[in-house]
Amino acid sequence: MTLPLAVLIVNDEPNIHKILAIALEVEGHRVAAVGNFLDALGTAARRFGDGALVDLCLGTASGLKLIPALLSACPWMKIAVISAYAFIDPAA
Repeated sequence: MTLPLAVLIVNDEPNIHKILAIALEVEGHRVAAVGNFLDALGTAARRFGDGALVDLCLGTASGLKLIPALLSACPWMKIAVISAYAFIDPAA
């Protein structure tokens, strides 16, 4: 049995973060689901998060640019980048 984790979900698609939240909560984890860059920073500033699932494209913002800010607030956080896109432009 694993200990419950605090997981931050950052995704601008409400249905995606609802599905991810349900899946994690069923396993006993605490979840904070937010839809944008600023809300993610606010949640991380409260020291919430053992891990994060960060959408690559957050509207006009890049999820990749969010990672250093999350790690600054919570250096122990493990982060996975997720995307609905099949192809990711390496120049982006």
